[in-house]
Amino acid sequence: MRLGFIFVLLGLWPYSLFAGFIGSSEQSSNKAHLAFAYQGQVTTVAQARNVAVDQYVMLTGYVVSHIRADYYIFKDQTGEVVVKIEPPIWRNQDVGIHTPIRIIAEVDRDAAEQRYLWVESLTIFEP
Repeated sequence: MRLGFIFVLLGLWPYSLFAGFIGSSEQSSNKAHLAFAYQGQVTTVAQARNVAVDQYVMLTGYVVSHIRADYYIFKDQTGEVVVKIEPPIWRNQDVGIHTPIRIIAEVDRDAAEQRYLWVESLTIFEP
């Protein structure tokens, strides 16, 4: 288990790869550890646009549309951004366009240099 935490901090092993192999009590503990892997207190889409690639951000908002495959549009009060959410990250949660969620994601870019957020943790947000 500690090995997975070290890999997350070093950015060598996505959280989603080992999330299914640990117990539920350890999962919530690991989410807390993952929260420390991102730099700063970025909380909006507008602020995330200025974060360097390979850094982590935590955002609260809504998934408002599906683009293709694992790519979606995430929206908060400051704007929209493309996010990549792979199937294990959803964890069978019932998330609709009006369901507030909190994500922890790595800022990344594709081959065309377009920035997006690669989501590594998604939880339904209860204010």
